[in-house]
Amino acid sequence: MSLSNQTPPKELIRLGILVHTAIAGASFAAVIQLASRENLNQVLILSIFCFAVAIPASVAMVFISQLVIPEGMTFREASQMEKKRLPLLSYLIPLAEQLSFIAGVLALFWSFHPIASILFLVVSILALLAVKQLEKML
Repeated sequence: MSLSNQTPPKELIRLGILVHTAIAGASFAAVIQLASRENLNQVLILSIFCFAVAIPASVAMVFISQLVIPEGMTFREASQMEKKRLPLLSYLIPLAEQLSFIAGVLALFWSFHPIASILFLVVSILALLAVKQLEKML
């Protein structure tokens, strides 16, 4: 059986939507927690600005995820969609979402201690490399 006749796993589609929803929720929770503080240093204000980008971008990604590969679409149909030129914003939004969320979390950790921020960054890069290696194996 060829891959083009199989439908994308529903779990994979749901996982993508869950990740974007989690980014929005974590960003919103961080902003709520920071809003309750009386004094915010510049690093925490930077974190809030990063989350201000991450929240709407992640909500948009939930909708984009459902529009680009709707549940039940075959791989052949999905690959045909990939051949179509998607709007530039559909590439910029996920980039903005991920970079702003990571930057917001880095700034948040930096406000506690710079080493915590560096540790978060290093482990995040290692985790992404591990995922990429496993993805190549599958």
